[in-house]
Amino acid sequence: MKRVLLIFFLFSQFIILTGCSQLMRNRTEIDRIFNTRIIGIDKLEENKILFTITTKAGATNSQNSQEGAKASEILVTEGATVFEASRNMQQYAHKKPHYGHTEFVLFGEDTAKEGILPYLDFISRNLEFRYNAKIYIIRGDKANSFISRVNTGNLFLADKLSLMEDNAYAQSKTSKVTLSEALYIYSKKNVSTFLPVITIAPTMVGESQSEGNYDLIFKDYAIFRKDKLEDYLGDELSIGVNFVTNRIQSGIILIDAKDKKKVSMEIIESKTSIKPYMDENGLKCTINVKFNTNVAETLSKQDIFTEDGFQFLEHQQEAQVKKEIEKVLSYAQEKNMDFFGILTKFRIKYPMMKDELDEKWNELFPEIKFEVKVDSNVNRTYLIKDAATTQ
Repeated sequence: MKRVLLIFFLFSQFIILTGCSQLMRNRTEIDRIFNTRIIGIDKLEENKILFTITTKAGATNSQNSQEGAKASEILVTEGATVFEASRNMQQYAHKKPHYGHTEFVLFGEDTAKEGILPYLDFISRNLEFRYNAKIYIIRGDKANSFISRVNTGNLFLADKLSLMEDNAYAQSKTSKVTLSEALYIYSKKNVSTFLPVITIAPTMVGESQSEGNYDLIFKDYAIFRKDKLEDYLGDELSIGVNFVTNRIQSGIILIDAKDKKKVSMEIIESKTSIKPYMDENGLKCTINVKFNTNVAETLSKQDIFTEDGFQFLEHQQEAQVKKEIEKVLSYAQEKNMDFFGILTKFRIKYPMMKDELDEKWNELFPEIKFEVKVDSNVNRTYLIKDAATTQ
C-alpha cells in the first residue's frame, strides 16, 4: 500500500512540475483578459442577437489621464444566440472575454418587450457569471446604443452606474434587482415581476442642452408579464411598490402644514409586513407599514414643533403613504399582475392549497380585498427648534 501511495505521489508531482498545459487549458494570463464589467443584449430584426461588452480602459502612460483619453473599451458582435455571439467575439477580440466580474446586464426596450428569459438562461448557465450581477432595462433605446452614447468622458459607465445605485436610496423610487432574484421570480408560476429602468436625457447646461453629453436617470420600474415588458410604472407607483415589497431605505414625503405650506419629511426607517388570510367571503390581505421620519425642512410660518403639530404631520404622511400603496395595488389588480409576490405569501400560509391557488390565481388575484394599515412616527427635527421662516 505504501508503494502504491508513493508511486501516485511521484506521478502527481511529475505532472505538476512539468507544467502540463492540458491541465490548465482554461487558464489565461491577466494581461490577456478582457474583464467585462457590462454586457448589453439586443435582438435584431433578422432573428440575430447583438451582443455588446465593455470594460474599463487601461491607464495611459501620461500623468494619470489626458485630454480625450477614452474611459472604456467596447466589443460588439452578432449571433443567432447569445452563446454564439460571445464565441464569435473571440474571432477578432484582442483579449479573451471574461465574465467573472460582470456587474450589469442591460436589455434594450425592444428586446425586453419580446422576452428576456432566453438570454437569462444563457447567463445563468455560464459558470463565469456572478448571480449578484444587476439587471436593468434601457427605456426607449437599445442597450448597444446606450453603451456607445453614454460610455464617454473620464468616468467609466460601470463606475457611473455604481455611484447612481448608491444614491438611489435617497428617494426610494427604484432599487436594484439581481440576476438571482429575477431567476427566482421567473421560476414561479403566475407571478409577475419588476426590473429597474435607466432613462437617459441630454445634459442641461444653463437652459440649453450639452451636445454629446447625457445624464442617467434612475427613478422607476418596468413591470413584466411573465418575461415580457408590459409597462412602466412611473415615480409614484414605483414608490408604492417599494413600500409593499419592503424596499424603502429613505425618501422624501412632501406634506402640507395647517397653513398649507410645504413640509419635507425624510424617511429614515420603514418596515412592511404582509398578512394573507381567507374567510367565507374569499381571499383577503392586510399590509402593515410602519415608518419613521425626520423633519427635514418646513416652509410654514406656524409652530409645527408641538405635540399637536407632530400628530398632524404624522396623520398627513400616513395618509399620503396609504394613498400611494392603494394606488399601486389597484393598478396591479386592474392589470392582473402580481408583481408583489402575494401568491407566495398565500402558498406559505396555506400549503395544502398551493395547487389550487396556482391554478386559479389569475381569477383570484383581481378579487383580493386589500387592507392597508399605516403607522408612523416623527422622530427628530435635526438641529432646529423653531422654523427659520418664523423669525
